[in-house]
Amino acid sequence: MHTFASESRKEAFKYVHEHSGVDRNDYSLQEAAEKLRSLGGSVVPANASGGAGTKFKIEPNDSLFSVDSQGVIASQVMHVLLRRITRRISGFQGVVHLPCGAEKFEPVNSKSETQLAPTSALDVDGFRDAFGVRRSPTFGEAEFEDFLGDGYRPAADELFLMTDEFFNEHFYAPAPTAGRRVYFCFDESLHLVLKRLVIAAHRLESSTRAQQLSQAKQDRSGEPIQDVEAGGRTVHTVKDNSRLYRSPLKDVIVVAIPFGNDIANPPAGIEPFSAAAYKQAYEKMELVIDTSNSCQILENKAFYR
Repeated sequence: MHTFASESRKEAFKYVHEHSGVDRNDYSLQEAAEKLRSLGGSVVPANASGGAGTKFKIEPNDSLFSVDSQGVIASQVMHVLLRRITRRISGFQGVVHLPCGAEKFEPVNSKSETQLAPTSALDVDGFRDAFGVRRSPTFGEAEFEDFLGDGYRPAADELFLMTDEFFNEHFYAPAPTAGRRVYFCFDESLHLVLKRLVIAAHRLESSTRAQQLSQAKQDRSGEPIQDVEAGGRTVHTVKDNSRLYRSPLKDVIVVAIPFGNDIANPPAGIEPFSAAAYKQAYEKMELVIDTSNSCQILENKAFYR
């Protein structure tokens, strides 16, 4: 039986993490989360209370991703934190991936235009003073650097067909590794990441199966399936309707963090986007993760260099 408190938590979760730009005919936040769980993935609401049993523990083989809307604010702070923590984990062999902007290379609003700016051009606030380093380039920035700063592009621009394929292959459905994939998602970027993880998993498994069927046909008759892409769509429809998908996301964990806007809206007395705002956000993020072996943020700025 649902209690008032549980319903209130659900509504609060939806208010923070649901993306208003996602089409009504697309996955809702709840549907995306349910689909991800049905494919073996997990959604973990972050808890910044710092209490026992509330901290997320990083494992030595984890691949770690930090995500916000544009990849320049909260995800950059989390990236600094993850780099620092993993350097202190004995035997860590995983990867701390570059910060990602869920809407930077994959716009959501089909009616708006997007200008792709290099992260370095946006590194003009208190971030460097807080951490002693410049922001890192975002995920995909090196691969598409020729398109940065060259004007506004509509959502239907062919560039975004290329970026969609790139992120599907390298961010949402990369080659398997020895450990888990963990996505730390701030605010409404969670909705986009959940949806895209599900779509990428479906696409990869359906495409792989269609290619297997095409090869089998070629072995029998000497001719492959003429339209393998259409075959993949057919496989997806059959699998989805019959619930035949296995668990392609069984080692995927998505951590939902509800305070990505704290740097723009810090507590009273702290200037937005100042070094103090970034430090305060870092310390709050630190409460989400098991950082038992880390030191306080200002002990040694040179550690970040």
